[in-house]
Amino acid sequence: MKDSKIAEETKAHYNDFPFDYLTPEDERNIEQIQPGAFIRFADAYLKPGMRVAEIGCGGGRGTLFMVRRGVNLLAADISRGSLQIARRRAAGRGRGRGPLARGHGRIAGGYRHFEVAGDGVHQNFCVLAFGVHLAGD
Repeated sequence: MKDSKIAEETKAHYNDFPFDYLTPEDERNIEQIQPGAFIRFADAYLKPGMRVAEIGCGGGRGTLFMVRRGVNLLAADISRGSLQIARRRAAGRGRGRGPLARGHGRIAGGYRHFEVAGDGVHQNFCVLAFGVHLAGD
């Protein structure tokens, strides 16, 4: 099976079955449901106003958490349905800006440089010592 066919089938699956597992209580207490390692990373490194790229944001568990912490966030996911859920969760919920993008290389909010990037699925984030610039800069 070609990689593009696998990617299309994966995208179709997550569009049909977007992640929506958080309850309203979870949303109110978003910090309590984050993995401990991610909380420690956020406490040590995420500062209000930082530009963060969250790749694979799903339904927005980490997205909502980081927006509430005041980061300027680009959250991306292959699933349009999951992004709609994440947008709804993050809208007006924090001090940071939370542009959300879908697709391959499309960036919302004009962000082209990030100080922190990570995997929204497993909450594995890292500080980019020299930042990262997207192609075209």
